[in-house]
Amino acid sequence: MYDNVKSRVKHMNLLSNSFESQLGVRHGECVYPFLFSMFINDLENMFVENGVNGIDVNMFKLFLILHADDIVVFANSIHDLQNSLDLLYAYCNKWKLRGNVAKLIHYTSHNIVLFCAI
Repeated sequence: MYDNVKSRVKHMNLLSNSFESQLGVRHGECVYPFLFSMFINDLENMFVENGVNGIDVNMFKLFLILHADDIVVFANSIHDLQNSLDLLYAYCNKWKLRGNVAKLIHYTSHNIVLFCAI
């Protein structure tokens, strides 16, 4: 996709020497959100096929929001949330995806449980 891509790693405000990078998409690349959504386009089907309930919003069910490489999971109870997270975990294992556990948020309000992987 790219020619002669050089990368550097920043750690504790220090930059490594540059090295050639032949895999992946450049950080901030506008095509990245599209590629991510195409890669996980069957995640919604997995939730539906496994009877995930989500929450009621007007006249439809909301159980999952995907934006760029972020995932938000909605549930009405801790039990439903755990079921959804177990499915998400199985999906990630199947496709060898890894989330950043340090960026997880759990929020509960008005009997709605929200889980964000940012």
